[in-house]
Amino acid sequence: MIAGKNMRKFITGLALTLFCTAASAENFFTGLVDDVVSDYEQYYTNPDWEGFAYLIGSTGAFANTGLDRAVREKWLSDIKGGRTDRLRDWGNSIGGAPQMGFFVPLYLTTYWIGAQFSDNPAANLLSQWSNRAFRITALMAPQQLLLTNVTGADRPETNNSHWHLFKGDRGVSGHAAYGAVPFLSAASLTDNPWIKALWITGSIIPGLARVDDDKHYFSQVLFGWGLTWLVSKTVDGNSTAPHWLAYHDQDRFLLGYRFMW
Repeated sequence: MIAGKNMRKFITGLALTLFCTAASAENFFTGLVDDVVSDYEQYYTNPDWEGFAYLIGSTGAFANTGLDRAVREKWLSDIKGGRTDRLRDWGNSIGGAPQMGFFVPLYLTTYWIGAQFSDNPAANLLSQWSNRAFRITALMAPQQLLLTNVTGADRPETNNSHWHLFKGDRGVSGHAAYGAVPFLSAASLTDNPWIKALWITGSIIPGLARVDDDKHYFSQVLFGWGLTWLVSKTVDGNSTAPHWLAYHDQDRFLLGYRFMW
């Protein structure tokens, strides 16, 4: 735990240092802001009404009937145990809004580092991954915060999962939503169906960890993961978003502008 906290402090400090250096030199992150703005335009001018309707319908069906309670009882009695404890601890360490104090600096740091060596395939892939992860977070976070309050649901230890507008603030699991980001970002960068399936499977674990911990109902986990899934589809399909890439010009790195990966 202490090592984890020290690592978080190190990543945060490194990100701030790189951010200040890059911003003063070449306005490096301007391109990332342009990407986020483009994602918002794409998401809200061409909304996936069908996908959102499926998400609301499925989560609402679990939350406002006895399905959530049935899943909870089945999980705690027949599934939860020693095998799930390790996955639960791992999933809890990845997800959740507080972790954004670690992951957002991590995304910015790896984006900057990867772009500086974009001629290297591995570094270029790292830059693309962190670019998309940051954009997914930026597009998803306000929705997660709004919808978790609008639905007004409670934790299992407090009440049932029924939606009561603005009565509770647990309707959309933050662990499921934020924890899925790095995995779905990675999944978008491969065409191999087996590797993609592996990353998507990993994206589900932070949410299920909250079910195993009895901190969220299944509907709340499904809502969080599904919201990130819809957002990641927009980011992945947004071919109009500009992307900053690094290129070398004699003795220093400058920033190139490119419109397609």
